[in-house]
Formats: sequence, C-alpha cells, structure tokens
Amino acid sequence: MTSRIDVVIAVRDMAGTLALAVQSALSQSACRHVIIVDDPSSDGTGDEAERLARAHPQRVRRLPLTANAGPGHARNQGAAQSDADYLAFLDGDDAYERQALDLAQRVLDDLPQLDLVRLAMKPMGPLDAYIEHADFPAAWRHFEFTAPNLVIRRHVFEIAGGFPEDAVFRRFGGEDGAFSLALTQEVQTGTLFDQPGIVYTFRETSPTAFLLRSHLYGELRPGLAEALPQAQAVTETLRGRLRGLGRTAAIVPILVEWDG
Repeated sequence: MTSRIDVVIAVRDMAGTLALAVQSALSQSACRHVIIVDDPSSDGTGDEAERLARAHPQRVRRLPLTANAGPGHARNQGAAQSDADYLAFLDGDDAYERQALDLAQRVLDDLPQLDLVRLAMKPMGPLDAYIEHADFPAAWRHFEFTAPNLVIRRHVFEIAGGFPEDAVFRRFGGEDGAFSLALTQEVQTGTLFDQPGIVYTFRETSPTAFLLRSHLYGELRPGLAEALPQAQAVTETLRGRLRGLGRTAAIVPILVEWDG
C-alpha cells in the first residue's frame, strides 16, 4: 500500500498521551506523515513532540505555535504543512485502532465519488450515566457526524477553507461540528462505523460532554443559545464554498470485508 494520508495531531497539555496517539498513526500502512501541532502547551508536550520527531525523522514533524488560537487554527496550521492526497485528524489523547486508516484509504481510493469517510468513535471513560439514557445511541451517532474523525480529500478540505477559527468556537468549541455539518449538507460522505476506528477518550469537561447533555437533557451552556446564530452563519459560509464542487450530498454506509 502506498501511504497517502497525513495525520494532523493538534495537541495542548497532553504530554502523557501523545506518544500513544502518534504510535497508533505510525502503525498504519496508509499513514505517510504525522504532523504534531503544539498549540502551545504549558506542560512537557512540546518536549515530547520534539522527542517523537527525533525518533521518527522521516515520518513525524513538529510544528510549535507561538500563541493559542484554538483547535481549529492548530489543525489548519498542521494541514497547511501537508501535500498528501488525504488528511486525517486525531486528538492527542485518542488512538487509531489497527488498520483504521488503511481501510479509510482503501475506500477513498476505490470510490472516487466520496469526498471523505468518517471513522467510528469508540468511547473510553466515565460514560455510564449517559449510556443508560434511552437516546444515547442516537446522540452518539450525532457526535460521530460532528467529530474530527474524518479522512478527507485534501483539495476538498482546502476548498472549504478548513476548520473555522471564529471567536464563537474558541469560546464554546464546536468548530469541528460547524465544519462537519457543512460537509454533510454539501458533499458525499462515506461512513465506516462498523469497522476499526478511533478509541476516543471521553472527559466530563470536554465539548463532547456538553453536546451529550444538550441532546439528552436539554442543557445549554450559558450564552450558547445567543451564540448559535453566529455558528450557523459560519456553517452557511462553508457550505457556499463547498457548493462549487457541484456535488449531490449523500451519506453512504460502507460495508466491506477487510482482511488487511
């Protein structure tokens, strides 16, 4: 398999988990480079990123930023360093399952009509209180359509303009949701939800927890309702850019037999 995916890991204060995230990407035959973007961090994340880059000089790059401008900005800066056919994004405390990227590349290679594929998000962490809710499966599936769990053709990412960096997302998070919503509404998305995916570290203070509480219990963070029109306007801007591709939007579940 010719490696055609660059993985961008935007990371902040995750020195203890970064190596596992990077190794999970490097273990995939489809992974060409890992680009670590230090957002920047206040712990030893920068040193750990430098160690990993020195240990894998042909495949791991470190991009230190001088100021924190949010995860959207960090991911975009990392993506700008890539000339790969496909881009993937991974958080510094998550990890790919074996052959997850290899399968994603195979699907994108074989189905040129697809603009991106989404991987399954397999949670690890204190989720028991949410899982017991009858509507949890639907809420989690919604999350899988709004998380940065995509492998996307680089030219589609660039036409969209990347993840939004607006102030509303730096305050509330959700830049990946706005970006994902525009993609779902304007291009063709393949889903690999029954295949190897991403082991996702759930944290009660994460935007994912706020999303689940919103869907399951109707809870909104203070000020979010007033900010939603701003976020929706950003999504519309992204949709306008993507319309230039002339796609008919579709969600395509991919069923494959994968033997590696």
